[in-house]
Amino acid sequence: MAAEQSLKILQGSEAILSEISEYTLNYTESDKLKYIKRITKIEETLSFSDIVALSDKNGDVFIASNYRGASINIKNRDYFSYHASGGGNDFYLGEPIVFKINNKLTIPVSKKITDGRGQFMGVAFLSLDRGDILKSLRMVSQSNAEKIGLIKYSDKMLVMSNAVPSSEMNETELGMRLRHAVKEARSGGYVEVPDSSGQIQMVAFSSVGDYEVYAFAAHGFSSVYRDWIGRISPLLALILLGSTALFIVLRLAQTKVSELGAAVTELARSNVRYKSLFQNTPDCIFLLSENADGDVYFADINLNSEFLFGIKNDLMIGKCVRCIFNAEEAEFLIKSYRRAVLSAELLKAEHQVGPLGNSGSYWDLRMIAVSGAGGDPKAVIGSVRNTARQRHMMMSLRDLTARLLQRQDQERRHMARELHDSAAQNLLAASLEIKLAADALSPMKGAWHGHLQRSRDFIESTQKEIRGVSYLLHPPMLDEAGLPNALRWLVDGFQRRTNVRLCLTIATEIEERRFAPETELAFFRIAQEALTNVHRHASAQNVALYLGMDDKGVLEFRVEDDGIGTGRTVGSMRRDIREGVGISGMRERLRALDGALTLHLTEAGTVIVARLPVLSDAA
Repeated sequence: MAAEQSLKILQGSEAILSEISEYTLNYTESDKLKYIKRITKIEETLSFSDIVALSDKNGDVFIASNYRGASINIKNRDYFSYHASGGGNDFYLGEPIVFKINNKLTIPVSKKITDGRGQFMGVAFLSLDRGDILKSLRMVSQSNAEKIGLIKYSDKMLVMSNAVPSSEMNETELGMRLRHAVKEARSGGYVEVPDSSGQIQMVAFSSVGDYEVYAFAAHGFSSVYRDWIGRISPLLALILLGSTALFIVLRLAQTKVSELGAAVTELARSNVRYKSLFQNTPDCIFLLSENADGDVYFADINLNSEFLFGIKNDLMIGKCVRCIFNAEEAEFLIKSYRRAVLSAELLKAEHQVGPLGNSGSYWDLRMIAVSGAGGDPKAVIGSVRNTARQRHMMMSLRDLTARLLQRQDQERRHMARELHDSAAQNLLAASLEIKLAADALSPMKGAWHGHLQRSRDFIESTQKEIRGVSYLLHPPMLDEAGLPNALRWLVDGFQRRTNVRLCLTIATEIEERRFAPETELAFFRIAQEALTNVHRHASAQNVALYLGMDDKGVLEFRVEDDGIGTGRTVGSMRRDIREGVGISGMRERLRALDGALTLHLTEAGTVIVARLPVLSDAA
């Protein structure tokens, strides 16, 4: 916990120094007062700092919080020398110094300032009050730790203080021994360090992020040992052992205590890793449990609670769900908790809070029960994220897609009408003119009779092609005779142009029934695209089509084929179909009308099913 608290302090300091470093980019002397006010305001919000300042490359401080006009130069400070000489890290913790303004012992924290070419331009720095840091460490550390503190990789002790007064500890000796132990185990962990009196100190230490600092807590071995002996002394009194045997037992006990200490330290390290993962995950992670009164409460929750719910996690831990959220959100969480407890599988749930967009939220929730003693689930671990923005964008994209498809259909209808009314009529007129010319010249002999006839044949062939394209763009039969008849026309034309055998079945109850124009057009386009996929990708010999409606008023259109092609696999078939926009277009057409489309690829063939509620469409 001390390492975590130290990490928060250092990360906050680095963020502040990064921010004020930007002040030097466009700095002018006329802006000095403005920047002093800004930095002073930043310093006043910090509970651990006494000064926030900027220096130039010569060490002269030109901007500082609560600036009193006195000149300050820091070129002799170790942190300035470190940055000026090209130290490896941009962020640095200096050696403790006395702050002259209030005579407090502080730890300078600094960040190198460079120009666009990476040249050294100065230092941004602030001071951390050692006393305030120690208070913070004591609050989060175990109360029975005899020593707590921070030490640099370079063996420099930054902070160390008694959490519990002890006359057995020697601060200088402990610092030296601990620095030596840190060299032996740089990744952190557990070591035994003798103090000045020769007593063994059990010292646990852990690295603080990437800041080349360790947090440590020291426990006297004798206190742990005495506590353990006190627990087993009643049992030893019942056993009649000689002094030699008792000595052996005590030595074994001492060994076991050491092993226990190592195990506890390893457990602590695992807990630090868990906490780091728990707090730094991008989702809001939480642990729900139930108290004796049956109230569901937050046993734990990470820092992302503030971003998602607007409430800091320390204000939620231990609080009942009903005390934090309004009735609707609380009921959603509690019901989800109950379902997760009863289920052995991962629970997925969604809940909309307010309108989608900038002011609302959409909770994407995951929960799973955590078994306690005897396998009885009493707690649930879960995660939740706000997907309102993504859903709003998805809805906007769907709306745009629907309008694009609608516009596409309008353009197709317009092109079909133009081809039929203009191009086809012009070709018909040209054919008639050629026939009149041939009739007028019939008494005369010559090869031109054959040329005129072939010209008429070409025109007639072009007329048929234009008529076919026009009908495919928008079949007039769909508007005039309805969906069933339009499907029959489509199937007949497809069979004439290919070697595929098609069987179309239309339920009797919808033979004479008309539906909304957008519904009929959507199903006709789906039929066109499905048959196109059969011709391009499936190499099927037989295709069955079915159009019907169930007793709930859902219109269903199904297309089944019997092949995926010679030497083809389901995987290659799936890749080919996904390359185009046809399947997506079919799905979006139905989705815009609150329908759904499913596609199944098997070794036996492909099945496409389109379903759409049409009770209100009936005419």
